Amino acid sequence: MIVDTRETELYTELIKLVPETESKTLELGDISMDEYGLVFERKTLADLQASIKDGRYREQGYRLLNSSYNPHNVVYIVEGNFSDYKYKFCDKKMLFSAMASIHAKGFSVMRTSNVMETAFYLSNLFAKRKKLPLLEKEEQTQESTEKNYAKYVNKTKNKNITENNIHEIMLMQIPSISDVTARHLIEEFKTIGGIIECVNTNPSAINEFKYPDKNGKMKKMSKAISENIIRFLGNNLNPK
Repeated sequence: MIVDTRETELYTELIKLVPETESKTLELGDISMDEYGLVFERKTLADLQASIKDGRYREQGYRLLNSSYNPHNVVYIVEGNFSDYKYKFCDKKMLFSAMASIHAKGFSVMRTSNVMETAFYLSNLFAKRKKLPLLEKEEQTQESTEKNYAKYVNKTKNKNITENNIHEIMLMQIPSISDVTARHLIEEFKTIGGIIECVNTNPSAINEFKYPDKNGKMKKMSKAISENIIRFLGNNLNPK
């Protein structure tokens, strides 16, 4: 289980319950159980209210809905006591309306009273998931995996692919590249052809590529991502 570096209070509580919990910067969500296909967005009532006011609520929902996660496995944890909360920018009805919208989009919603309850819920869910089969069974053959994936891609192509997103979608087929990373790469290089040209003429530009994180701070693309881009888009491919 990975907790975003900004969630220091939650990490402090979780590490007591799940010693293997890690703290890392996450591109999506606040808590990740990637091995089980789960991602969590933690919102205190103040966070939810503020995100509605500044528009982050819609933007985060859009990114999660268009990510690789099954919407049902995207869990919004709404933390706090509605009865005791002091409303500022909106009323209780608006917060409940936001939660209903989250559920209507296919996401899951979990209510907790405080950060300790949130940590307790996550630790119990993590323990339960460890006892269940992984979402991708180890015995599944590569052939059946490719068939299932091809079926999904066909559906995606028929319904969602446009001239505006085709380059990002193609990039996201490369292992480790998320929708966020793909979007920033296309904003910089314009097309996948531009990235291929850069890979083959100036690969150091890929290795040094930086883009803003959630807080607007520039961060360098991970080594694993840059290596995969060069491996899959470069001309120096080893014949089988």
